Amino acid sequence: MDVCRRKDPGWLQLKRQWDLLRPHKDALKDLGERSQWQQAWTYVRALRSKSIEADVVVFNASMRACQRGGEWQQVLAGLAVLRALGLEASLVSWNSVISAYEKAEKWEDGLRQVHQMYAVRVDPDLITFNASISSCEKGACWEAGLALLAMADAVGPDVISFNAAVSACEKSGRWQEGLAVLSSMASYRLTADVISFNAAISACEKAARWREALQLLDAMAAAELLPDVVSLSAAISALEKGGRWRTALELLARMPEFSVLPNIFAFNSVMSACAAQEQWQQALRLLDQLQSESLTSQTVTYNAAITAFEKGGQWQRALQLLAEVDFAGLRRDIVAYNAAISSCEKCGQWHAALALLSQMIHSLVSADVITYSAAISACENAEQWEEALVLLDQLAISRLSANLITYSAAISACEKGAGVGAFSADARAAAAARPHCIQRHHPVLSKCRAVAADVGPSDPVAFAAAASWCPMLQCDHRCLREGAANGTCL
Repeated sequence: MDVCRRKDPGWLQLKRQWDLLRPHKDALKDLGERSQWQQAWTYVRALRSKSIEADVVVFNASMRACQRGGEWQQVLAGLAVLRALGLEASLVSWNSVISAYEKAEKWEDGLRQVHQMYAVRVDPDLITFNASISSCEKGACWEAGLALLAMADAVGPDVISFNAAVSACEKSGRWQEGLAVLSSMASYRLTADVISFNAAISACEKAARWREALQLLDAMAAAELLPDVVSLSAAISALEKGGRWRTALELLARMPEFSVLPNIFAFNSVMSACAAQEQWQQALRLLDQLQSESLTSQTVTYNAAITAFEKGGQWQRALQLLAEVDFAGLRRDIVAYNAAISSCEKCGQWHAALALLSQMIHSLVSADVITYSAAISACENAEQWEEALVLLDQLAISRLSANLITYSAAISACEKGAGVGAFSADARAAAAARPHCIQRHHPVLSKCRAVAADVGPSDPVAFAAAASWCPMLQCDHRCLREGAANGTCL
């Protein structure tokens, strides 16, 4: 047989072509492994300039270099050239294209390639399915990911297939489906690894399913798998979202038992849990511990601690920590400012609240309706009705829409500060004679009109507060209600 082949002209031509391309294929393969896609394409062009016909293997090597280099458009260009030369794309070609789409997070395009493979009768292999499922994971498309996992039965899915599918469920917030995929691994005689459990715990964390997250940690121990920093941080975050600050603290303290050093993300989660439950002393201890372990605090870290002080009524500590943000080389954000202003509001420090708002504006940090509501509430508590109305005007100038809390605080400030009592006798007489002109004589009533028009009966408390001004000015409650409907009063 070998003797016959050696005498066959066609076979001899193929052998010569193979011998000619062999060193070039090895060179291209090396470039592909090193992700040097530009050099790979230069090499292919050089071959063609020497009239050396590149085959599909050569193109596959260059496409792989592009794929590994994250140049998905170059991979598509290679596929187009391959087809233009009349060459038939192989399974390796298709996998390069699908893997390129996966790295580019273009899961829909990757799925189209899988369908095209079936159309041209090229059967996908495990590499195809794993790349496609991973693409769905990055696109948070859990349904397509699970459908591909089912299709992978034809070739036998592996741990990578299942891990990508669980991650697709996790990214999509489908914790129940993620746990179902994890549990189904046993039926394929596959053993879940740390990556499998991490994806499942993260899915539970996003849904605040702290019990399930802890059960998964127990399952890892039963499988003799040591949780890593990802496993433990995700479980702590789940506890934080579930309001379990004590358990979160305990798990943080146990991290060294698993040969895992607590990271900044774990600290942030526990501090946020303490903040939500008004445990400012614990948050302060954690901040000290974090600094003693030479971990670099983040803006989120300070925000959690300031929020803890705010909820615990520790306004001076909150302001002190806000100042430390600057010394740490970080930028104060709206969360930090809002928490600090709110702490001043709760402790009756309206001067400090307004000073912080001024700092915020000068620092080019955009205030929101929460900021103004807290500042107005601070003025309300101190019976500073004029300041409250100024803030309400500033809010409107900033093109922000006041909410029910904002209006209620402003009106309450006017009530506590006897704002209506500031009317002169002439203004009272004019108001009694012409109720529809009230807003010209006092800004409070203009705000009341805004409340009536905006909230109406939807917020009985705010509406009643606004309506309470009318009798003081010889105006019937009915007038306000009619004004809310047609704008003729106030």
